[in-house]
Amino acid sequence: MTLVRRLYGQFRHLIHEGAKFLVVGGIGVVITNAVYGLARHFGMGPISSTIVATLVAMIVTYAGNRYWSFSHRERAGVAREGMLFIVLNGIGLLIQAAVVGFNAYVLGYQHGHKLEQFL
Repeated sequence: MTLVRRLYGQFRHLIHEGAKFLVVGGIGVVITNAVYGLARHFGMGPISSTIVATLVAMIVTYAGNRYWSFSHRERAGVAREGMLFIVLNGIGLLIQAAVVGFNAYVLGYQHGHKLEQFL
């Protein structure tokens, strides 16, 4: 048995779990960008759009990870897992909102600026 095959056999479960996690994360990024674009199109500000988009993506990624990526793992309870997920995503949301606010209001990258698409 080759080294690669043996390593794959040992880590197969983690590789598949990681791949599912990446798929869910990728879907979350697409949702975040789509909702952000729609919110901006309908007149919401950059920070409000970021918050709404991130909250929508957060719900989808929580469900995707809980019921698909890590469905086989032991659970500590929905309340505990949900709270941990919300706290960690809340910290990420604050960082993202600060960056978007800095780019929009300090650097002036808003109102159709090409760089706004990448915030």
